[in-house]
Parts: sequence; C-alpha cells; structure tokens
Amino acid sequence: MPRNEIVRAGDPDTENGAGKRVNQPVLDRMVELRQQGFSMKGIAADVMRSERTVRRYLKGVTPELHVDDQDATSVDVFEWCADELLKNRQRLGLSLRTLDLLVKRLRPVLGAKDEWTLSRMAENESLRWEFLWKEFWRSVVPEIRNARAIRDIFAELGVDDADLLV
Repeated sequence: MPRNEIVRAGDPDTENGAGKRVNQPVLDRMVELRQQGFSMKGIAADVMRSERTVRRYLKGVTPELHVDDQDATSVDVFEWCADELLKNRQRLGLSLRTLDLLVKRLRPVLGAKDEWTLSRMAENESLRWEFLWKEFWRSVVPEIRNARAIRDIFAELGVDDADLLV
C-alpha cells in the first residue's frame, strides 16, 4: 500500500529503516538471509529497512530447503557390512585373517557404488542384506575356497605358516 506522506531520511519515523536506499551489499545480505530461511520481518530488522522494502526486493527469492542427510535410520554401509561379517564369522568358518581380508576387500567394492545407491543402502536394511550376501559374498566365496584349499595343502605338508595365507 503506497504511503501518502513523503518520508525523508533523518525523520523520527525513519528509525525502522524507512527512507534508506538499498545498495548491492544490503541486497546481497537480504538474499543471503532469505536463502538461510529467515522471515521477511527478521531480514528487515537485520538490514534496518522496512519489511515492505525487503518484500519488494526479495520477490521471487525463496528460502532453500535443507534435507538432513544423516537421517535417524541412516547407517554407515561399510560399518554395517563389516559388523555383519564379524557377527557371522563363526557360522561362516572365517579365520580372523580371512575376516580382515574380506573387510579390506569390502571398501573398494562399496567405493565403486554411486552415491545414490549408497544413500539408498544406508536407509534400507534389505538393500544392505542383498548387497552383502548376494553381491559381495558371492564374489569372494571362490577366493575363500581357494585360500582354504591352499591352507589345507600347507597343513598336510606340515608347513607351520599356513595361517599366514588365510
């Protein structure tokens, strides 16, 4: 709504910032505050201008929506997979050395996944299970079998350092 009276700088009515010009630094500050989610009233108080002036200059500037990446249900996929391998170590018949090698092999396999897939896996336990047991485990089983066969051969030959391989 237009004002009927002329407002001059220095008048007692201009204490809220009415009558002051908006220069580029002030405008930049207003846009920055709006993108951070401040209200028009809060921005007006910060830059010492009227709320009407702030609204005019910021028409069309909306605050950015921030989505919390670390949702309460989100977990670290690498840590979760490593913990599951450790929990199932006895059942799978894994030596500590084999478990160590599996965890070392897990990191580059997860690193090859794109960010979107990793974020979905972090939120969805069934996707983590599918990755760990259907993709990762199946890819390393032949190596585990070969290492166990080599360990057994060394044991038959009486080599004391058979645990160094697996």
